[in-house]
Amino acid sequence: MKKLLQSSMLVILSICCVFFCGCAKETDLYSLGLQMTTTMEEIVKNDFYSKYCGSSYVSEERNQLIANDYDTPTKVYGITMFTDAEALFLKFGTITEKEWNELPNSVKEQILNNMTMSRLVTDINAENGSNIFALTNSYIITKQFEGYSIKNECYYLYVFETGKPIIVTFSPSHNGIKAIAQFLITEKVYSLSALRELFGDYDCQVSVIFS
Repeated sequence: MKKLLQSSMLVILSICCVFFCGCAKETDLYSLGLQMTTTMEEIVKNDFYSKYCGSSYVSEERNQLIANDYDTPTKVYGITMFTDAEALFLKFGTITEKEWNELPNSVKEQILNNMTMSRLVTDINAENGSNIFALTNSYIITKQFEGYSIKNECYYLYVFETGKPIIVTFSPSHNGIKAIAQFLITEKVYSLSALRELFGDYDCQVSVIFS
């Protein structure tokens, strides 16, 4: 019975991967994301890494990130961005469309390169103060997973019973998938409606992957 339930879960997760990310083949993004969250647990608990990345001076805030485990999420959400980078910048930037059109293409390119989910999460974390902003920026990890394929960038948000939420960005890359993981510090992760309100301003859709 247990094996049957595990098999059913894998099938459901594979279908979700296809729906959210336009996978060229079945990829278990859920499991790849868990590899990222367990790595986050290792680095946040490692004193040498924390000293190396300059986060040891905010030890009180660091203790808030340390939890019993980051490998057993209570919920996992899929997030889809519908607005392109230019439209998103014009929505929140202090610039008119006319002023935007007058900017050199090189300047616009660099601005749009920063209009990412990672930037969005960083802005949310910054609302918690400079220490949290600096701390969460210290714990951003990347990893390349070869042998997997997706067509479009997509995002999984892992919520834990004791640990802080972690959002994983999956991007298509040469011969595989590039994953970026970072902490998301907000209380609006414990209900679907609150998450939809949080990300709705950025024209993102939030759905349940695992609960």
